[in-house]
Amino acid sequence: MPNEINLSNPIEMTERLMQTFKPQRFFRKMFGTVAHGTESFAIDKCTKTRLVSQFSRSDDAGKVVNRESFETDQFTPQMLKPRRNITHRDAFTRRPGEDPIVIGGPASPQERLIDLQTNDMLDLEEANERKEEKMCAEVLTTGRVVIDENGVKYTADFGMKSSHRPSLTGDNKFDGTANPFRLIDEWEELVLQDSGLGSKMIVFGKKAWAAFINNKSVLAIQDNLRINLGNVEVSTDKEFPGVKYRGHVNGYDLYTYSEFFYDESAGMNKPAMPEDRILMIAPEARMTVHYGAIYIAATKQVIQGQFFAREWTDEDKNVSWIEVDSKPLSALEQPDGVISAKVV
Repeated sequence: MPNEINLSNPIEMTERLMQTFKPQRFFRKMFGTVAHGTESFAIDKCTKTRLVSQFSRSDDAGKVVNRESFETDQFTPQMLKPRRNITHRDAFTRRPGEDPIVIGGPASPQERLIDLQTNDMLDLEEANERKEEKMCAEVLTTGRVVIDENGVKYTADFGMKSSHRPSLTGDNKFDGTANPFRLIDEWEELVLQDSGLGSKMIVFGKKAWAAFINNKSVLAIQDNLRINLGNVEVSTDKEFPGVKYRGHVNGYDLYTYSEFFYDESAGMNKPAMPEDRILMIAPEARMTVHYGAIYIAATKQVIQGQFFAREWTDEDKNVSWIEVDSKPLSALEQPDGVISAKVV
């Protein structure tokens, strides 16, 4: 048994090993941040046209130019409220790295509880950060956020056109006879046409990258440029170790991204970046994580911020609780600035 300790022989307890998985916020970092003083927020969308002036006769009235109309969409961020309790058992249960026997009496329960509470608070904050990154990945790849858990059902659809979510079939896939750079150039032109933005950044899923670097057309370009993407020294992001810069080819910066989330219903880790997709992202595209206001009944406060951490005690049950509340929603206000393509 891994938790059994034989106390018949001298044992020295080493420093505890905390194998943690710090949330990677690669996609989240591309999004802005807005905290609202209301539960819901609205976005006015005004799409300009590429208007061209027309000549008129000198003795005629000028050409009347109509103003563009706008549409308003309303969204309501949903509540995250992960919590943990601390009971009397926790005060008298050894923490990782703590000596199993303390000469002269027990270790301080107060110190043990402070350590426990600090780690619990960090765990809850990181769980919320992972949810934000997961939502950012979802809205970038699908154009919407779908929530269906613990009785909460809500969908925020940001109107990504089907042309910006192409799905390659048959031999036209990257692992078939397709010419990836021809397709990528077409998609970049589509982004420019629909949004007026340039999309020179491409993020690959695991299978998409493998198919891309082994594609005959890509291999031919590498040969002409005298490079080999499979042998290029990979630059790993210092802040996000799952992000790898794979090189600059044909005017595009190529990245792969490995991050995982634990799916409780499936009992397994799942990738944040779909393995069979690529994302072409215009850096200037407007993307924002909006935070709805949080009402705290105990203090009759409305909190305008990214999160609110609170603690309370159930004296009847002799249990204390900690909870980190947040109401985030990842919004893709400019979906025309993104291509989410299924390529394998």
